Amino acid sequence: MSHPLLRSPPNPANAPSARFFGDIGITPGARVLDVGCGNGDLSRFVAGLAGPDGEVVAIDRSEQALAVAQETDADLGVARIQYRAVDLSGDLPD
Repeated sequence: MSHPLLRSPPNPANAPSARFFGDIGITPGARVLDVGCGNGDLSRFVAGLAGPDGEVVAIDRSEQALAVAQETDADLGVARIQYRAVDLSGDLPD
């Protein structure tokens, strides 16, 4: 059971995403990297486009945002989503 304080409402800024993402070529079976995934709203949307044979790797530096993302169940029939804590603000290793 998810913690009620970890739930967050969908981000209203993502409302036009369906129109935009429908035209960028994410097809069933696609592998997608979601950088700065936040609470996972767009990760889950893109997982639907990629379908059950696809894969989404969603990264964010906020452990709290990732906890919210992981608490929200994805729909069946969508790509598997891997949430990972990554901070890209520093130097990348060689």
